[in-house]
Amino acid sequence: MRAALIPVAVCAVLASPGARAENASPLAFDVPAQPLAGALLEIARQGDADILASERITRGRKAPAIKGRMSVEQAVARALAGTGLGYRRARGGTIVIVPARASKANRKAHSSRAASPSPAAAVPRGPTRPAPPPPAPEIVVNAQRRAEYVQDIPLSVTVFDQAALDLAGVHNAMDLPQLDPSLLMSAQSGVVIPFLRGIGNPASSTPGNESSVPVYIDDVYVSRLYPAYLPLDHIDRVEILKGPQGTLFGRNATGGLIQIFTRDPGETLEFDGELGLSNYRTATGKAYLSAPLGDTLAASLAVTSRNQGEGWGRNVTTGKDAYYADHTSVRTKLVWKPSTDTQVRLNGFYVHENSSIGTVQGGTLKGLPRGLPPDYTEPLETPGGFYDIATNYDTARRHRSWSLALRVDHAFSFADASSITSYRHSNDPWTSEGDHTPYRWLQYALSAGDRQFSQEFQLKSKPGSKADWLLGLYYMDAQARIEPTTVTGEAIERGGFERIDLVARQTIVSRAAYAQATIPLGDGKTRATGGIRYTSDRVRGVGDQYATPLDGGDRVSIAPHIDDVSRFRRATFRLALDRQLTDDVMAYASYSRGFKSGTYNLIPLELPALNPEKVGAFEVGAKAVLAQGRVRLSLSAFRNTIRDPQVQVIRRVGEVAINQFVNAQRARSRGVEAYGTYEPVPDVQLRISGQWLDSRFLRFEGAPFNTPRFTPPFGVESVSGDASGNATPLSPRLKLNMGVTWQFHPKNFDLTVNADAAYRSSFKWEPDNRITEPALTLINASLTIKPHAMPHWSLRLWANNVTGEQYFSNVLTQSGPVGYMSSPAEPRTFGVAVRYKN
Repeated sequence: MRAALIPVAVCAVLASPGARAENASPLAFDVPAQPLAGALLEIARQGDADILASERITRGRKAPAIKGRMSVEQAVARALAGTGLGYRRARGGTIVIVPARASKANRKAHSSRAASPSPAAAVPRGPTRPAPPPPAPEIVVNAQRRAEYVQDIPLSVTVFDQAALDLAGVHNAMDLPQLDPSLLMSAQSGVVIPFLRGIGNPASSTPGNESSVPVYIDDVYVSRLYPAYLPLDHIDRVEILKGPQGTLFGRNATGGLIQIFTRDPGETLEFDGELGLSNYRTATGKAYLSAPLGDTLAASLAVTSRNQGEGWGRNVTTGKDAYYADHTSVRTKLVWKPSTDTQVRLNGFYVHENSSIGTVQGGTLKGLPRGLPPDYTEPLETPGGFYDIATNYDTARRHRSWSLALRVDHAFSFADASSITSYRHSNDPWTSEGDHTPYRWLQYALSAGDRQFSQEFQLKSKPGSKADWLLGLYYMDAQARIEPTTVTGEAIERGGFERIDLVARQTIVSRAAYAQATIPLGDGKTRATGGIRYTSDRVRGVGDQYATPLDGGDRVSIAPHIDDVSRFRRATFRLALDRQLTDDVMAYASYSRGFKSGTYNLIPLELPALNPEKVGAFEVGAKAVLAQGRVRLSLSAFRNTIRDPQVQVIRRVGEVAINQFVNAQRARSRGVEAYGTYEPVPDVQLRISGQWLDSRFLRFEGAPFNTPRFTPPFGVESVSGDASGNATPLSPRLKLNMGVTWQFHPKNFDLTVNADAAYRSSFKWEPDNRITEPALTLINASLTIKPHAMPHWSLRLWANNVTGEQYFSNVLTQSGPVGYMSSPAEPRTFGVAVRYKN
């Protein structure tokens, strides 16, 4: 546990090396009379404790001098005397400063549950009312690069901890839409493609093109979203930030972003292990070990492994499994606290994955025409099973990657400073069909990979400062490479070549400086936030195309060598105003700008580079915490205007299909979101959330329009047209999420029942709006049993996609005979898991 005063809303976190779990023993305190926020900070420092306090409720209050030997709680009580505030213990022993009435309700509820009834009280004389449940723990997030209550941030944020994810059966970021209606996930070419509020980038599967909804892991930006990077095991929490985050997080966060925070090792030995079996002959194993290595050093090791012995379907041509995934990941973390003012974190990560999930195949869109090579005058029948394919060449990925990250935090007398350094390297070779038929006509072997170095410096205001501010510098050097993409098959041989090799690299050097400040206005219940960031990107593309003759001659160049540099410079900003209407209700309004950097098409490399995607976003919202934290509500309305949105197209050059992206002219998305949780009693939680979204192209001239050809030659004919007014891809009009968690306590065991249902309306896959994904409802459920005789053990029965819905994770159109291609999403899965946690 970090010893700190954790001021919320406009203050930062101060660390101390080794906080005690309860700090009940007497300690020597010497705290002079001063403003309450400063006094609590000194108590946290001297008592080696965690204290969570909102700057809103400590502002203007004074604390007397505190001197002598006493417990931390006694020191806090003295500091709060006469202020109208109280305190309570939250999860992990953190002392939370709250209005006095909440503190009293918490202690009254706690004592009524803990006290043993007297004989006279055992038989009540009349009807009695149960004691109110204790206030729910406050939710602390890092959405503005500092610890804050989620309810105090003028921004739409949802957060899920490990327990909530486990109950919902969400073990990878791909499954987060089951819990958050603003989010939609697709997958293509082994890359996760997130959409938030209708903004996303289907072409981010192409090497070198980054997502419009980035992912940060432990405050480190990940430029390419491989599924193997995104398991949600052994983590602390996931935060989903809506709307452009161009000020504090920078480039490419035009739709919002996802933050994943892994667990820090603690001060006691901890082990958490799980073994599971599920259908498709799948075995999983997870283990987390954390231990102190001395007074100032602690370490953890997390291992996750999955082996799927049977694919969801089969290749009816080769007889092999189709759509499977095996992976193993290892994550380690060292935390060193050499002094009360300094903390060092070192993270290491390694993963390898073999998978064919998330790769497109022909043959699963029923009723649409496809032809057989070489002349495509004969129709090709679609395989019978939804998860079956019929190809002569297997599609599969063999991903390997590793990363290191170093974070150093230091508390100076005038400010808190952070340095975040990271390096990541990956190899991602994969094979793919070009014609998606049983014939050896066209096939691809891609040797893809990337590497990324980044360095970030932050300087933050001290807790209790009149104005809350943050300054930062950011540098990134990243390279995506395809060396090479090899195209083979009879189609190439008919041109006199054995193979064609496409070689391309894109290097991005990005530099940025940013600042943000929040100041109280008037009576202190209103705050103004302003931030700005300036980014300069240098993007270099290098590419060649070669062909090897069939007669065994030397490889020859078949296209000019390209070596091109583009520069993109952009200022982004954020303005926000929030008002604390009551102690429990906050309203806010904001306007922000974001941009996604320009980029090259790499397969093959083409000029010129695409223009950056620019977003301007208005948002108004309100948040409320009622009934002592048992009711949480959040409501927001937004409008995003997008200039030069980057859109995916599949073009055909001769026999070769090319996955590319182009700029549309303008688009916009607007909508309303609502989130709510209610805990009527301590053992029940109800959840409901929803989004209404209207996302359209305002202007998209020259958009690709695909028309099926039901006569020879079969396939799809593509022409240019005007898609203005069409819905943007992957933007369902309505999404609703509902969930319930209910705990029962029979005589010999505890029982937890959880169910989550997620509904989304239909949406369009491509700008021409020809292909529609039908409406869908997914239901996940689980049952967890914890026997009293074995308190460290639990047994979980679970099922995802309970009703066995068949739907797609991706659909795209290739002009020519291949036509419509698709990738099925996960079928019904179910299993059992045994867990031990000390």
